[in-house]
Amino acid sequence: MEEWGAKPLDTDRPVKNGDVIILPVNNSYSLELPKEVTRPLFTMQFPVCPWISTMHLQSGAGFYADMWGPLPFAFGPAPQEVYHAFLVDFSPMGGSYGAFGQAKQVSPNPGMAK
Repeated sequence: MEEWGAKPLDTDRPVKNGDVIILPVNNSYSLELPKEVTRPLFTMQFPVCPWISTMHLQSGAGFYADMWGPLPFAFGPAPQEVYHAFLVDFSPMGGSYGAFGQAKQVSPNPGMAK
């Protein structure tokens, strides 16, 4: 996405009204966006290799992190990669700008939340 001009979300930098934020479902320590200032836009799904996973919580594969599963890879049905797009909309707050510095991190493993 960076090749297309997208920039990583930095919780220390303000977001602007009209910004689009893409969040992958298959991710660790994702941000929980404030519902008051974000609106769902669309969901994208991308097929993956249908018979093996190297990093997916559902399949128990944790190639890069054992908190996702005990195996570096798992054979079996692999779920598609899913991404949700959200629009930043500050209009309910009078059109003001802000940062998501107070956004909450969500861990796929509740025991690992920071």
